[in-house]
Amino acid sequence: MKFNIKRTNENVLVLIRKLGYVSKNMNGEEFNCVKYLSNREYPRFHLFISAARAAERTRSIGDTPPFRAWEFIKQDKDKNILIFNLHLDQKKASYKNSPAHSGEYEGKLIEEEKERIIKTIEEQ
Repeated sequence: MKFNIKRTNENVLVLIRKLGYVSKNMNGEEFNCVKYLSNREYPRFHLFISAARAAERTRSIGDTPPFRAWEFIKQDKDKNILIFNLHLDQKKASYKNSPAHSGEYEGKLIEEEKERIIKTIEEQ
C-alpha cells in the first residue's frame, strides 16, 4: 500500500525508530525498514520510505568503522511529502534467489498500520 504524508524535518533514522521499525538498509534513495510482529522473523511489516536529499555523512571514531547518517527523508519537492510503501510479509521467500514472497498489500492490518504511522508522524 502506497501513501503520502506531509514532510517532517525529523531525521529519517530517528523517525524509523519512533515508528517502531528497524532500518535494514538503504537502497539508492529508499530506506528499507521492518517491524516484527513477534519474536520471530515473520510475519512482519515491511516499509519502504522514499528518500530525496539523502545527505550522507561519514566519520571514524578510533577503530570504529565509518557509519552513515541520512539527515533528510526524500520528498516530492513540488508537493512537500514523504512517500511510503507498506506491506505485510507473512513468510520468507519460498524459492532460492527469488525475492518473491507471501506479501499482503491490502487489508485491515495494513490499513491499521498505515493509520498508526500517520498518527505518530502528525503528533510530532
